[in-house]
Amino acid sequence: MKKFKFFLGTIILIFAGVGIYQNQAFFFEKHALSFQFCIKDWVWTTPDISIVFYWLGCLILGLLITGFFLVTSKLKSKKLIKYLNQTISSLKSELQAFKSDPYQNQTSKQETTTKEESPKEQTLEKQDPE
Repeated sequence: MKKFKFFLGTIILIFAGVGIYQNQAFFFEKHALSFQFCIKDWVWTTPDISIVFYWLGCLILGLLITGFFLVTSKLKSKKLIKYLNQTISSLKSELQAFKSDPYQNQTSKQETTTKEESPKEQTLEKQDPE
């Protein structure tokens, strides 16, 4: 699987490189972005930057946001695993307490023997006073 991921990543990088190389005129043009906020004379303009840097900025921003969500989900899953492990250990200790209780063992054996008897045998025992 590691080799497949490496191969797939290499193919994607090659296609991205070919796409940028074939469109150098577009990617290396310089443009300025301007933001007009809803207030009357409030306009903000960026300096002239190549479009490739805008693309890189968006890529890095996307990676940071994705990393943030991955870290938060990892922390939530670790917390859930810790809680479930505590629950499992408490249930195991409770089960061990039931297994070590001699009275519980005797009653469970009696219950299994009464369940094994057929209903006909139980009625016969009730009828015979011997």
